Amino acid sequence: MSKDAPDLFPSAPISWEARLSNVIDQMVRLAAQRRQATLALIALSAAFIAFVEWRSDANTSIGLLYVFPILAGSLVMDRLEISLFSVLCSGLRETFSQFPWERGYAGRLLFVWMAFEGIGLLLIELKNNKDLRLRNLRIIQRESDLRNQAEQQLRAVVETTPLGIMTIRGTGQIENCNLSAARLFGFEKPEHLKLESIRDYLPTLSEVLGPLAAGRSMRASMECRGRRKHGDEFFANVWFSTFRGPQGERLLAAVVWDDSESLQNREVAGWDSLISTTRVMIGSMMHELRNLSVEAREVYRRLELLEVNRDNEDLRLLGSVVRNMESIASARLESEVVHARAHMDLVELLNEIRILIGPTLREEGVHLTIDIPPELPLVQADHDGLTQVFLNLARNSVRALGQLEDKRIVISAVQRGAIVEVRFWNPGKPIERPELLFRPFAPGAQSAGLGLYVSQALVRSYGGDMTYQDSPDGCAFLMELFLAEKKMAKAGSKE
Repeated sequence: MSKDAPDLFPSAPISWEARLSNVIDQMVRLAAQRRQATLALIALSAAFIAFVEWRSDANTSIGLLYVFPILAGSLVMDRLEISLFSVLCSGLRETFSQFPWERGYAGRLLFVWMAFEGIGLLLIELKNNKDLRLRNLRIIQRESDLRNQAEQQLRAVVETTPLGIMTIRGTGQIENCNLSAARLFGFEKPEHLKLESIRDYLPTLSEVLGPLAAGRSMRASMECRGRRKHGDEFFANVWFSTFRGPQGERLLAAVVWDDSESLQNREVAGWDSLISTTRVMIGSMMHELRNLSVEAREVYRRLELLEVNRDNEDLRLLGSVVRNMESIASARLESEVVHARAHMDLVELLNEIRILIGPTLREEGVHLTIDIPPELPLVQADHDGLTQVFLNLARNSVRALGQLEDKRIVISAVQRGAIVEVRFWNPGKPIERPELLFRPFAPGAQSAGLGLYVSQALVRSYGGDMTYQDSPDGCAFLMELFLAEKKMAKAGSKE
């Protein structure tokens, strides 16, 4: 600010009491910093008063002047020291008084000592109380600064976060909100959204206002339909909880964000995964159909060579059916899924699997162990598809463990050259007829026996394979997945 600029905030004049208090504070501070020099000066002043009184022939005693050394001593002495110094000053006054140590000296000495010590102790207490007030004031000021700093940081977080934050009264009116909440519902400023009814923008959230008015505490989340000021709708994700306001009323705090894009991405990803899985399953079914059609064609050719079937109309119809089956099965060769080129982190996937199946395993009393080296390279597979494979194996393992006491699932992986072998083991009863595991509609299988069939087809679509492995202490499934770098290098060499 320039010197010629007007003082917009003129300071108030300082009173003489404040000036005197500042001077006294500076004297106290200086005396405490130079205690030895202050004590020496106090001793000299007391000796000077005693010397003057000794040499004086006046009838009037000047012993009252000892009050000043005592006042100065109270700045640097404690209670015991000021008490002893008061005794010394009382003795000096009596010694150099007009009638020293005559009749009644004990009462005079006691009275003077009490007066001197009372003045000194009073000043010490005043100084200590002031120091205590200043210390408490500094503590309060420091706590106030920390609180203001925390409030500023919290205000900065609330104002800059992309999440809409607002508080709602029990009547449904929005009491406070940040800028993100205002823009989420189509307003330019937070002031424009205040006192609006939440029913107009989040109708589902307004349904919890009834329990709020009844005094119930809530903390939950919901997915609901939101509406902007101009009528546009969006998919809202809301976290809310109740708290008690300054006046004791219960308020609702809500954090809202537009989750429409995430919902769209989830739906698109789910649809793509469904299409990919369906393609793999249909391709595998076509492969089985092709094998059956080849066998049926051989049977048809043998029957066609017989003399008795030369003019058989039913045989010609059967040949037409076989040819149609072959044409349908041959379409599979053209639409067969090309090996997925997605790169996937197997360690990250298995950590997600632990989260997905953890609650179910805990309910069933199953202990999950994942033994995978953290430096495992990326593999050639689809994340969503392989997730379904692991979930299917986990469900089968839980059913296989049944009523066993030893309920464990161990997932391990090891790299062998260009292939990563993943082993899914449990101590259940070994499979009696493993050749039927990966066949659709196998006898005794659950869910039409398609789980393992589709899982194997998915792994094979990535260029790998999944097989059953005999284990003397249980049963295991072995998956072989190619490294992503190796597959890319092989594809480049073919080009």
